[in-house]
Amino acid sequence: MATGLSSKEFVENELKDVRSDPKLSSLEFIACHKVLVQVRIKYTEYKNIIVNIQFPPEYPANPLLLQIKSKVLPDKLIEKIETLCDQELKKLVGSKQVSTILLFLCDFIKNNPLIVCSEELQYIKNTINREGDELKIKQKTGVILYKAAQDQYFIDFKMTVPNEYP
Repeated sequence: MATGLSSKEFVENELKDVRSDPKLSSLEFIACHKVLVQVRIKYTEYKNIIVNIQFPPEYPANPLLLQIKSKVLPDKLIEKIETLCDQELKKLVGSKQVSTILLFLCDFIKNNPLIVCSEELQYIKNTINREGDELKIKQKTGVILYKAAQDQYFIDFKMTVPNEYP
């Protein structure tokens, strides 16, 4: 370890930093100790996840163990978010990971307003969308553009998902 600290000392220092990080002050820390860091990230009633973080034995030489839970977001979406986090954590091996991954998750939830309707979007893609139709999803702005076409006729829809959806 480049810092010369033992894994246990590194974890203790990181937890101290996490507790005092002003960028994380809006998060609800349910638990914050060397066995488990559990945090609620909540922007709305429906953009609400609980993140469980555990330190592996050879931390920080190994990535954190991370699990995300949500009563609202679908399991398939949670699995995709966990995969993104695992990829991000691999980049952080050797350095402090807790604050960085929590900020990554905050940014992801904040910058992807359509995550609350991911199942509905999947339904549109798989069921309603036909050959000749166009579906454009603008995740950053929370806008869905859909053009339904039949022969020479078409209709354009522009849908915006409000923050309080559903």
